[in-house]
Amino acid sequence: MTIDLKGKSSLIIAGTSNLGVAIGKALAEAGAEVTLAGRNESKLLKCSGEIGIEPPTLSFDLQSQSQIQEAISGLNTLPDIVVHAQGGNLGRHEATAEIEDWEEVFQLNFFSIVQINRILLQRYTEYDKTATIIHISSSSAVHGKGAAPYGAAKAALNHYVRKLGEEFAPKGFNLTGIMPAPIEGTDNNWAKAKVSNPARHEEVKNLQTLKRFTTPEEIAQACLFLCSPSGILFSGNVLSADSSIR
Repeated sequence: MTIDLKGKSSLIIAGTSNLGVAIGKALAEAGAEVTLAGRNESKLLKCSGEIGIEPPTLSFDLQSQSQIQEAISGLNTLPDIVVHAQGGNLGRHEATAEIEDWEEVFQLNFFSIVQINRILLQRYTEYDKTATIIHISSSSAVHGKGAAPYGAAKAALNHYVRKLGEEFAPKGFNLTGIMPAPIEGTDNNWAKAKVSNPARHEEVKNLQTLKRFTTPEEIAQACLFLCSPSGILFSGNVLSADSSIR
């Protein structure tokens, strides 16, 4: 199946992550114009070079509501495709973590997404435009494993995507989510754990039905499919891509 995204523009939030770069490459290879968003301008330029795309990039901090407002409201061109690839537990694992820790995790994994979408959906409606918006969730949202604040934030994201789909799918928007199992990239947490905590790495790997970690490229291909014309059929759904983690 060949997916042609020529003439489409895309915005990848957290575009400098292993997953963000993989998604950017997949969309660019399908012909889309790709803009990476993140907080580190030099890293954005480096990752754009890895993908083989030219700037512009979009630099802002997902922990700052004012920076989000300024960056997204200031977009000159509304993207046809938005991928929310942001996520992480920020080292906060316990259910008894401080409220400030919960707030930081939720800001990264949930509230930043709600704010970005709210701004964009208002502007799409104003200009009578639709879009594909993909949200990267996590299998932690449903199986209860992993850090407590992170899993709770992703569970909130799943519910949000379903309710967003109910409201906007009838208007032609393609709003979906993907729940991957743990992803091992080149320098993400699980890649680092392979060196720093090999026993834990092996334990989590063996929990997967495939007996391996998911790759960023595999999730990128799932995103590419959701950007196809058939993707609209899944609007309002969060797709499980966790290889039946046990």
